[in-house]
Amino acid sequence: MVLAALLVSALSAAPQMIEDDFQGALAKATAEKKLLFVDAWAPWCHSCLYLREHVLTRPAFGAFEKDLVFAAIDTEKAGAAAFLEKYPVNAWPTLYFIDPSNGNVVLKWLGTLDEKQMAALLTTAQKTAASGKSFVPGVYPGAGSEAAAVIGALSAMYDAQDFASCTRTAVDKLDAFARMQDRAGVVTSGIGCLEELPPSAASHAMAAKLWAEANSLVKEPQRSQILVDDVSGIYGMLVEKAERSKDSVRTKKIGQDWFAFLNAAAAAAKTPAERAVYDPHRVLAAIAAGKPGAMLKPLQQSERDFPEDYNPPARLALVHREMKNYPEALKDSDRALSKCTGPRKISLFQTKAGILEQSGDLKGQRQALAEAISYAKSLPIAQVGAKRIATLEAKYQALPAPAATAPTQ
Repeated sequence: MVLAALLVSALSAAPQMIEDDFQGALAKATAEKKLLFVDAWAPWCHSCLYLREHVLTRPAFGAFEKDLVFAAIDTEKAGAAAFLEKYPVNAWPTLYFIDPSNGNVVLKWLGTLDEKQMAALLTTAQKTAASGKSFVPGVYPGAGSEAAAVIGALSAMYDAQDFASCTRTAVDKLDAFARMQDRAGVVTSGIGCLEELPPSAASHAMAAKLWAEANSLVKEPQRSQILVDDVSGIYGMLVEKAERSKDSVRTKKIGQDWFAFLNAAAAAAKTPAERAVYDPHRVLAAIAAGKPGAMLKPLQQSERDFPEDYNPPARLALVHREMKNYPEALKDSDRALSKCTGPRKISLFQTKAGILEQSGDLKGQRQALAEAISYAKSLPIAQVGAKRIATLEAKYQALPAPAATAPTQ
């Protein structure tokens, strides 16, 4: 009886994650003849943190260790460059299923997922590995569920910039799924593609269906059946749509609903880490609701809880900038920069440049962008990308030249 209880306990525990040691994880997967699951994440990514703190920790995920070795790669760390050269990441989180016998990717998934989606993807990954084939984006032979196949295909169409097919597929397939988590995945992917299309009668008709569904999914009882992070992502899309329409009343109303939703989720968190997951979207929601100052105390608490983390002061800089308190925003920004290494530091320099621009300090803005460029060039190209450096240089070159200093007499 005791042995049986221990076995049940072991199977119901969250999986053990091998952190930032791809070669070690690969060796373990090879020795145990299991597929390797890799969560490629970043500490600034709200969906990544939600997945790590609220989903992969669920006891149900422990059962997947029978077939998988779990690993995580923080893509911000210098040691991640070798992994990224072979397994590029352009969206966070990116989840890889890898055959350790040859290093081939047998399945790739963008974004969060729940237990049912994980089971479906594992089935697909196992069949692809058994066939000796590698993953083909958007092709899910023998998928564990049609929903996983459709959502995966939509991501592949987006990557391929086939936005028309992606939007049409989302609209056509949406009503095939009754499970709210699946509908949320289809709608989110569909709207992402829709936003890239030029306006037309066809896109207007598709937009009406997708946006109506989005509005429905953030209401009860639908949203209680969807991962909190995915509901929050839909709220963010609705806010952006209202902002583009210059509908300040609707923007504020959605922002208020979004902020209340996330505040409730944060209040229910069992640990500071679980609560801090919601900080980035709470900032956006508070700004949309017209009350950015409401996030000062929560972010100050997060900074006390995680004194080495650059994210709380970086988000405080955004809040103070929104409140037009530029001196405090610059202090926050400098604190964040002092704690950050890796690609995200480039974005922090850009935030500082934006604060300086709004405060009318052209010289400081130029200096911050110059530092961003210099730092970007110091990082491995696999972590930054030539395109990002070129974009920074173009922005720097477009700035007005500094005023000439009058000669002294």
